[in-house]
Parts: sequence; structure tokens; C-alpha cells
Amino acid sequence: MAGARPGRKAGDKRNFLPAALCLILIPLSLIGTFALSLYKGASGMVAAMNAALVFLLTGCFLFSVLDGGVLTEKTLIKTGRPRYFFYVAIAGMVLSLTSGILPEFMIPFAAVGFLLFSLGDMGSALAGLSCYVGTSMLILNESGLYFFELFSLGVILLILFKNRRDEEKCFFRLIIYAQCALISYLAISFRLNMDFSPATVLSPLVGLFLDIVVVLITIPKVDPLRHADERFLRAIGDPEFELFQELKEKDIDEFNRSLHTAVLSERISLHIGANARITKILSFYHRIGALRGTKSSLDAKSLAILREKGFPEDIRKALSSYWGCRGTHLTREAAVVRLMDEVVVAVHSVQMGKGLPDGFVATEWMSGDNITVKSVLEGMAKGLMNRQEILLSDLSIRDLNIIRKRLLAEESMHYYGLLRW
Repeated sequence: MAGARPGRKAGDKRNFLPAALCLILIPLSLIGTFALSLYKGASGMVAAMNAALVFLLTGCFLFSVLDGGVLTEKTLIKTGRPRYFFYVAIAGMVLSLTSGILPEFMIPFAAVGFLLFSLGDMGSALAGLSCYVGTSMLILNESGLYFFELFSLGVILLILFKNRRDEEKCFFRLIIYAQCALISYLAISFRLNMDFSPATVLSPLVGLFLDIVVVLITIPKVDPLRHADERFLRAIGDPEFELFQELKEKDIDEFNRSLHTAVLSERISLHIGANARITKILSFYHRIGALRGTKSSLDAKSLAILREKGFPEDIRKALSSYWGCRGTHLTREAAVVRLMDEVVVAVHSVQMGKGLPDGFVATEWMSGDNITVKSVLEGMAKGLMNRQEILLSDLSIRDLNIIRKRLLAEESMHYYGLLRW
């Protein structure tokens, strides 16, 4: 079933961020690296080679960012995280170029990586660290030990704060990081037989201080953004969420249909290993367009409502997949919801003595004139392997076999008795 695509809303204006990051970061890294390499005494050929290598590093970073969807609506409109990530990505490159002027080890690369991770994801943070530290190493004509130390410290900081839940342990983690930073710097200093002077001692201490200060300042500000997505997903996955309750007040039949579809879909998803959260949320809102009067064009109406309410892109993509919108295919989650919605509608219709609903897909695989809940479910189970849209979906043969068993499982049969409203 093809659905109309809703118009673009204000939140889509952020789609310019990926292009803007590329247009700013690539020229900045190329020109800055070439100019600062010449400033540090490199020949034109060496400066050009440095610029070429930095171009590769920057390209890898940009690929990681774009592929991970960090600057798109993967994150919620309400958090503003993509915009902040954009600023940090630009600032990180400026700082790496500045390292050609400032004393070594003074730039807080680890803190920049921490911010990239907090506002984006781990892949983007690691790619960013590699890009920024590599740029600094090439400009300064440093050895691989310089890269190894700074990159390793960035990774250590990311590991220490990867699953931060207890704010009281923040200082403890920073103490561990400070110890690792000092030990690594001393180890490299002895390895390279460096002469200790006020500059060589103070520079890494200043860099460490800046790392710690940035982390302490930004955690209270970044964590609410970082966890806003999680809080919002928990909220919309609660049947008491105001939008779902609005459906209850306007159309109790659609509410009950969606609620029971969510229960069955979530169970099936857990059994086959699909994303149970997305399945549950999709079940709640797959027919939310019923809020807008007639039930024609439910696909476009439902998508429009989710977009207006700031639902994350993952949920809207799942809904587009469910309705078979152009350019989509049936994901595991959407396929499960579609099947369980059919189960709920058919079983409810039989339970209420209305017979099978019009267009019920399993009719041709049913036998006998005595229509019961069990015969309906057996017909659906038999027909799973013969439905083209299901076979073309992301559901595997293993998934389909599990679904067939769960449809007729004893616990499921008990639940079907509740499908009366």
C-alpha cells in the first residue's frame, strides 16, 4: 500500500547540518594543515602530503558521522544534540590546528572526544579523536608515540564514562584518568629521553587540567541531552502517554486495537530477537491518524502526527515501513506489527460473533465452515509462508517458524480470550 509523504516540517531544517559540516571541515583541515605545516618549517611537498593525509582522516570522520546519522533526525528534535555536535566537531578541528602554535600536549583532545561521544555515538567519537590527534601529529611532525598517547587517553576517558549513571563516581573516574595521563606522559618522556623543563612539565598538566574542567562543566549540561532520547522513548512507550490517551478518548475501538496489538507484538519480538521497544511503540501509534476524523489515508495522517510530535526518525521509519510507503521495505518490527494487528482484528471479530473481517488474508488457508478463534489462527499460521510481502520482509524463516508456534501457544490462546471490547 503506497502512502502519501507528509510535507516537510520545521524540524527538517537540520538536514543542512551534514552538508555544512563537510563544506566547513574539509577546506578548514586542508588549508589549515598545509599552512601550519609550512609555518612549522616543512617543505611544500611535505605540507601537501600532510594535507592529503589529513583529508583522508577527515573523510573517515565525516563518513562515520554521516553513516551513524548523528547530524540527522536520528536524535530527537527537542534535544538540539545535532547542532551541538556540529559545533564541537568544528571546534575540534580548530583545536587540532592550533596545536601547531601552542605547546605540545596542551590541547584537550580527550575532552573533545568525550563531547563527541556524549552528543553523538562511540564511532563518531573514535573517528574524531583519530582525525584530530592525527592532524596535530602531522603538523608537529611528531612520532607515532605522540598519536598513541593522546588517542589512548581519549579512549580511556570514553571507557571510564561510557556508562555513567552514578554522579558520585565522576570524581573517582577522573582521578583514574589523571593517573593514566601522568603515567603515560612520564613513560613516553623516558622512552624519548626528553629533557624536563618548565614548558615540558606544565604543558601536559595544563592539557590534563583542561580535560578535567571540560568534563566537569559539560556533564551536567550534556547528560540531560544525552538521556532526553531515552526519557522520551520511555514516555511514548507508556500507554498513559497523552497522545495515546487522546486516541482512547476519541476512538476507543482503535485504542483497544492498538493496545492489544502492542501486547502481542512485543511478546513476538522478544521471542524472535527483534527490537521490542520499537515494535511496541509502533503498535501504539500505527493507526494514530484516526485522531484526524475519517480513516482514509491513515498512513499519511499517522506519519504527519508523529512528525509534528517530534517522534524520533527510527519510529517514523518503522511506521513508513509498516504502511509500505514508497522507498521502504517491511522490517522485522513492522512485519510483526502488521501480523499481530491482523490477529487482533480477526480474533476480536470472531469473539464478538461478527465472523471474519472483510479481506481477511488467511481465509484461503482455512478449512471447514465452523469459524473459531483456533481455526482462524491455524489459517494464519499455515498462510505465513505463502504471503509475498512477509517473505520479502526482513523476517527470516526461523522468525516465521517461531511466530507460527507462538500464534498457537497455550499462553497466547488464553490471551485471545481478552480480545473483547
